[in-house]
Amino acid sequence: MFVLQIQPEDCSLLGKKIFKYMEQRQLSVCRMARQVNITQPGLRAIALRGGNPKKVNIDKLALVMETSPLELYQLVFIDKLKEITNTSEVLVEEFYQLVRIFQRYAATIPVEQRPSDYKLLTEAFKLVKSFR
Repeated sequence: MFVLQIQPEDCSLLGKKIFKYMEQRQLSVCRMARQVNITQPGLRAIALRGGNPKKVNIDKLALVMETSPLELYQLVFIDKLKEITNTSEVLVEEFYQLVRIFQRYAATIPVEQRPSDYKLLTEAFKLVKSFR
């Protein structure tokens, strides 16, 4: 049986999604880390609240978990919002609206010059953080 060494309450939103995936597939931290091609401590650091996963590792996780990298990026940025404010659902929705505005604008830019979804989320987060 799969045993969690990290408690769910210690996890970020991304960490909870990772561990849910692992539990459903009965994967150990060691096996999941191998599949993602990162170290076990690296996987634990990504999963813990307050972690700051690198884009490349989020992309690897998304590939292994067969999910959209954008979905995982959003989880990371929602946690970041929660760290800097007493985030309400209203602020989260406003953040998503800002991201959607950025995405609509980015769609008008030639593909080779278009910023990545991660870049759009980063810039939206910086803007929200600047009003803190």
